This record gives sequence, C-alpha cells and structure tokens, in this order.
Amino acid sequence: MTNSNKGHRQRLREKFLKNGLECFHDYEIIEFLLTLETLRKDWKQPAKDVIEKFGSLKAVLEADPKALKGIRDNNVFGLKITQDVARRYLADRIVDLDYIAKVYLIRINCILFFRESRQ
Repeated sequence: MTNSNKGHRQRLREKFLKNGLECFHDYEIIEFLLTLETLRKDWKQPAKDVIEKFGSLKAVLEADPKALKGIRDNNVFGLKITQDVARRYLADRIVDLDYIAKVYLIRINCILFFRESRQ
C-alpha cells in the first residue's frame, strides 16, 4: 500500500459508520468488502475494474465467481456471502410486513427488475 493510501481503510470504515452505504460509490462498496478478507492490499483499482466490467454493484454481486478475474477466491467468497446475507435479511423483513406493504414492495421490485432488463 502506498503512503498516499495510508489510513484509507480507516477512512472507509469511519465513512460507513457515520453515513452507512448511502454515500459510497459502487466501487467503494466492492473495495470495502474486498478489504475485509485481505489485509495490506490496495483493492481500489480491482474494485473499479469489476464495476467497469459488470456495470454495477448488483451485477458484480450476481456475477459468476469464475468471471471475477483478478479477485482471489477468499474475496469472491466474501462478495457472495454478502449477497446471500442481504437476500436473507430482505426476505426476513418481508415476512414481518403487513399484506399491503408486501404488495407494494413486490410491485416496486417488479418495476425495477423490468426497467433494468430493458436497458
């Protein structure tokens, strides 16, 4: 890690704890997830590369692990487990919603899915 990157991970952690993921770029989220598994490696450029290749955070998380070239197996595991934990969390949240909220959430997800599939 170069001297200009000193403290970068700590700044990412502080940014997350203060603001959550809302103020992160997609590549910063990927970079943050990759740093959790491998210490002392600069993941900013590989994170930017996979976002450029796949186009979005969602697409990176949904990518076939074999397609994530340049990312170590342990790090790919970290990305995939994050995706599955998020799915489980959202599924559990839906169970706790009332009927009208479930219908609304399903409708919004369908609109977003069909909008993305046309692009």
